[in-house]
Amino acid sequence: MMKTISPFKLILFLVPVLLVVILIISINTSSKEKYVKIFESNDPAVINELSQHKFRYIIEKDGSVWIHEEDQYKYAMCCT
Repeated sequence: MMKTISPFKLILFLVPVLLVVILIISINTSSKEKYVKIFESNDPAVINELSQHKFRYIIEKDGSVWIHEEDQYKYAMCCT
């Protein structure tokens, strides 16, 4: 015969496990930097302008240019 686990012991086991899982998921999602696509292609003049103003940007393999979420408003104020 199998021994049954009391509901109280089951809750005492599951609550800490769930808290650890939730903590790990929240840390992973908050540590990722968020970028916004601003151009479909990487024009050298645009890249030069982004570099001069020290904006955080990335160029994807498909050639699209993405700027950091916090820098997009600064870019809109100075460069458009």
